[in-house]
Amino acid sequence: MPALSLLIVAYASWGLYDPNGAQPIWWGMALVVVAYLAQVVMSWTLADEVVDCGDRLKVRRGGIEEIIDIADIESVSVNYAMRSHRATLYLRKAGRFGKRIVFLPRANSPFGTFGASKVIEDLKQRILLASANSSHQQSP
Repeated sequence: MPALSLLIVAYASWGLYDPNGAQPIWWGMALVVVAYLAQVVMSWTLADEVVDCGDRLKVRRGGIEEIIDIADIESVSVNYAMRSHRATLYLRKAGRFGKRIVFLPRANSPFGTFGASKVIEDLKQRILLASANSSHQQSP
C-alpha cells in the first residue's frame, strides 16, 4: 500500500509539471519525498506482528520479540480517524517495546474495516476478565 500511494502522488505530481517553467518538476519530487517521509513517521512505531496466543500476545518488531500476558495489559484503545485503524496496548509495566504497543488489527471483513474492530472488542473483554481475576487472586 505505501508504494501504491507514493505512485499515485508521483503521478499526480507529474500532472502538475509544466514544461514551460510555470510549475518546476522539483515541486512534484518534493511532494513525493514529503509523502514518503510522512509514511515512514506514521509507521515507525508499528509492531510488525501481534499474534493472539490465548492468555498472552506475541509481539514482534524487527528482530525483537516479546510475550505479553493479557493480565499485564492495562487497556487498549483504537484510533478510528485513519482508514487503517490503529490499536494501542497500554501495559502495566514497560517491556522491550516500552509501555505501549501500536499495531494494526485485522480488518472485520475482506473489504476493509467498518465499525468497531471485533478483534479489539474481544481483546478488551479478555483484558477486563484477566484484570478482574488477578484482583480476586491478590485479595485474601
